[in-house]
Amino acid sequence: MDAVLRDLELLTPGESWADRTFAELDDRVKERTSAGETVEDGLRRWSGGLQEADIIHAARQTSAAAAGLAPIAWLLAERRVEPGIRAGRSEFSDLSHQGAARIGFAQVVSPRLASFRRGGIAFHEAAAEISVVTVEQHLKTAWSRLAIEGKDVAVILSDGNRWAYRKPFPPGRTNSRLSQVSAWFRQLGLVDDQGLTPEGRAQRDEALASLAAGPDE
Repeated sequence: MDAVLRDLELLTPGESWADRTFAELDDRVKERTSAGETVEDGLRRWSGGLQEADIIHAARQTSAAAAGLAPIAWLLAERRVEPGIRAGRSEFSDLSHQGAARIGFAQVVSPRLASFRRGGIAFHEAAAEISVVTVEQHLKTAWSRLAIEGKDVAVILSDGNRWAYRKPFPPGRTNSRLSQVSAWFRQLGLVDDQGLTPEGRAQRDEALASLAAGPDE
């Protein structure tokens, strides 16, 4: 974990993640996501620094560090969407869809991060707490699918406060789908290196308007 956080420039040589507070890592994430900061359509962007792809790459390289990377991923998500959430933009409401059952941003992520900041807890304590939330959410989803589809997709077995390995879940499984979607959007001329193209914005606005209108429109 120390090596991974040093690669992400969140630790200096000689520091250990076990000795860092959540607040310290929070400040360092902000520092690494502030160069050339802009806000467009409710999304915060920055030049270089720490990006979501860096977290995905680190998790794929060393699964042992994945739990420690979860708080960094949550902080990045908060940095990215906070302007749109604060402005009350309707298109950000899906981030809280199904609330706690799907780790909704408004119900789980934002209040949990605020609690970490107020409590002055250690970074590894935050990582442990997020790990519990993540496992519980995974099991809720797996049990829901089992009840409806008869298919058990759980990768962990749970017995009280004990967990047991069931089958692997390779980090980055979702990332491959995101890469395909990004490639399709580029082929359609909807995104480029700067984000949405004019055509992309028009298509997005049309889709949002259609969704907001409901099924009768």
